[in-house]
Amino acid sequence: MDCTGRDYTNMTEDRSSGLLLSAQRGLLGEVTPGLRAVSIEGDSHLVRWRCVFESAKAKEAEWDHLSAAAAEVCAALDWRTKLDEEYLVVTPPQRMQHLKHLVFLRHGET
Repeated sequence: MDCTGRDYTNMTEDRSSGLLLSAQRGLLGEVTPGLRAVSIEGDSHLVRWRCVFESAKAKEAEWDHLSAAAAEVCAALDWRTKLDEEYLVVTPPQRMQHLKHLVFLRHGET
């Protein structure tokens, strides 16, 4: 606790919650049929945003919707925080590698 009475023990947890809420808000209306998963992780300097598509065709046609969602996340953050966007193609039944927080997972995926 500091002199203002603020308790910083849950600050990392608060940041993660804010990041997840921003990601969920950003994804509203932007989830596309070819999208398999979205995950996110970050700290005060860098946020990583990973989207996994089922095919190269889906990625090519749909990535801009997810980039718009990433921009929403970025808008909710400190302006000094950098955003690293990653758009991958992992065809089923290949397993996906997720970042720390899974934000979206299509039905039937693992």
